[in-house]
Amino acid sequence: MATSRIERLTNLVICLLYTQRPLDRDYIRANVFGYDPDADDEAFERMFERDKADLRELGVPIEVAPVSRINSATGYRIAFDEYALGEIDLDPEEATAVAVAAAVWQSPELSSAAQSAVQKLRAGGMDVSGPGAGVGPGIAPDRGAEGALLAMLEGIDRRRQVTFEHRANPAQPYVDRTLHPWGVVTFRGSAYAVGHDVARDAVRTFKLSRVRGGSVTGAAATVRPPEGFDLHAHVVATVAERDPVGTARLWVARGRGDGLRRLAATQADGDFRGRSGTEITVEMRSVDAVAREVSGLGPDAVVFEPQELRDAVVDRLTALAAAR
Repeated sequence: MATSRIERLTNLVICLLYTQRPLDRDYIRANVFGYDPDADDEAFERMFERDKADLRELGVPIEVAPVSRINSATGYRIAFDEYALGEIDLDPEEATAVAVAAAVWQSPELSSAAQSAVQKLRAGGMDVSGPGAGVGPGIAPDRGAEGALLAMLEGIDRRRQVTFEHRANPAQPYVDRTLHPWGVVTFRGSAYAVGHDVARDAVRTFKLSRVRGGSVTGAAATVRPPEGFDLHAHVVATVAERDPVGTARLWVARGRGDGLRRLAATQADGDFRGRSGTEITVEMRSVDAVAREVSGLGPDAVVFEPQELRDAVVDRLTALAAAR
């Protein structure tokens, strides 16, 4: 990602948060990584004013006060009590979403932030290891979309177009695409990038699990979302109303597969190879999505039919085993 601005803002927050007294501009300029001590005064002033405005827009409470009783120069600090996270109150589904994110985002770029978030939530008394996480013991989650996600976020941050490879379904070859990304939306456990497709000159939605690679290219994007454009509503309208592609009959172990159980049209208690669980039927709108849910459960989920879904699960598990 293009982290220069993000890192500078983060460093500025840390500096202003952990100081006992307001800090003047000269101190900030000399000690906060990201500001060039050799830049001219005008350039620093523009950058610092923009950074303050960005942080305040994000809700960071920057105080302005004299540096000390004997120094009336203007200083800045962040009041810790106002900045500290308030009481956390997540419902079970929201807590599970955090657990899934921490399990999936295991790349070096993302794992520290994800694990830090989980630790803070646990410290606040929240259970973020709920059974709905859907990541079975010993089974690595699908991480193929991480590179695409990072590229999309960089493109959004820098307002640049992103080139990548995409396939409509696992049976089709990858095709080069170029997008001016407007945002990334999660829906039903999947991430989607929405933006302006350059070749088709139209709004398009790309499921990131079907995207390979990604690089930011070109000058600043000139195409912007229409005024009032709702990214989430667009993804829901694009994805949610797809016609069913078939029905799957599955078995899930007791206490596992909450995500699949929520999708089930029918459920009945049933044992499989000596283990107690539930036989369910699921109306599939995407074979790939159901295969991802099932493969994430490892030995705690079994596909009886259709064969297409069985093959998709086997392919995923085989790829995961080969990657180890």
